[in-house]
Amino acid sequence: MEKIFITEDKLQELNIIGSGKEGIVYEYDEHTAIKIFNNEVNLDSKMKKISLLHDTPIQFFATIPEKIVNTSDSSGYSMEYKKDYLDLSDLGKLKNRKKIELLKQAKIVLELLHNEYGIVVGDIRCENILARDNNIVFCDTDNFKIGDLNPELLNIYGKYYVRKYDNYDKGLDIFSFNIMSLFFLLNSSKEDIVDYILNTERIANVNIRNMFTRVLNEEEFTRNYIVDDLLVNKTKRKLF
Repeated sequence: MEKIFITEDKLQELNIIGSGKEGIVYEYDEHTAIKIFNNEVNLDSKMKKISLLHDTPIQFFATIPEKIVNTSDSSGYSMEYKKDYLDLSDLGKLKNRKKIELLKQAKIVLELLHNEYGIVVGDIRCENILARDNNIVFCDTDNFKIGDLNPELLNIYGKYYVRKYDNYDKGLDIFSFNIMSLFFLLNSSKEDIVDYILNTERIANVNIRNMFTRVLNEEEFTRNYIVDDLLVNKTKRKLF
C-alpha cells in the first residue's frame, strides 16, 4: 500500500467528521477521508488488517482503506469520503416505510459481506451504515473481521484466514443488525441502548416492545432478520 505523511499542523487544520473510541476521522479533501488511531490502539494489528482489506474487492459495499497515513505520533488510513451520504443515525425522521427499505438493502449488503467475501462486520450500529437513496455502504472497516464462513476464501486471504476471529461470528452480526434495526425504527440515540435493553417497558409501541424482547431472548435472531417480518402495506402489517 502507498503511504503518505501528514504533519500535526496539517492535521489540526482538517475538519473532524467522526470520532470513536479508537480514533478520529477527518475530511482530508472533498474525495478523501482519513482515520487516525489513538495511542491505545494496537497499530501492528490494525495495519495488518488495513493491508488485507485494501486488496479485498468490496469497494462498492464498504469504505475500504486506500493508503496508509502516518503522522509524527500515530498512524491510520485514507478512504473514499462519502460526502453525499448520511449515516442511519441522521435519518431517524424518515417514514417507517423508507426506513424499512433501507434496512432491507443493508441486509442484502451484509449478507454479501458474509457469504461472498467471508467478512464479519463486528461493529454494527446506525453510525457505521451510510445511505444515499437506496445505496448502502458500511464504514469503520478497520473493525471488520474474517469469519468462519467460506473455506474457498483461503485463496484470497492466505495465512491471515482464521476459523474464528475474537469469538465474533456471523450470528452476532445478525443479532447486532436486529438490535440496530429496532433502534433505527424507534429513532433512538445510542445513549438509550442500555436503558432500553434493561427497561423494555419504556417502548410505547407494544408490538415493537414485544419484538425487542424476543430479539434479546431468542437465539433465532442470530440467524433470522426481523426486517423480513416488517410489512408496511395497507392490508397486512405486523409492526407498522
